[in-house]
Amino acid sequence: MWVTVKSGEHPLLQVRVAGSKRQQLFLIDPQGGSLAVDANGGHGGRGGSGSPPGFSGQDGRNGFDGLAGAPGAAGTIQVSMDPSAQAFADRIHLSNKGGNGAAGKSPLVQIEPVPPLW
Repeated sequence: MWVTVKSGEHPLLQVRVAGSKRQQLFLIDPQGGSLAVDANGGHGGRGGSGSPPGFSGQDGRNGFDGLAGAPGAAGTIQVSMDPSAQAFADRIHLSNKGGNGAAGKSPLVQIEPVPPLW
């Protein structure tokens, strides 16, 4: 993720968020707007019906239910923030919890020059 300020009479935050499969650009008014970026893991899947199923006491034992899937891991968030955008850092909310609700690694935020994003 990259964050910089589009200067002018009314400064605006330019934000580019990129993942492995998609990229989006955002323009945020820091006087009233905000942006939430989530890299949360999903819940695990449910187990299915067992096989083979039992039909009666003479047909054998009942099958066992399938096991539930493991919850997804929290994603990694890396932020390059221009020094001019630091004053508005509280307008960007980051979340990277695992599918079980456990917190992921803290986002890595680097303060460094970021050129205009468009």
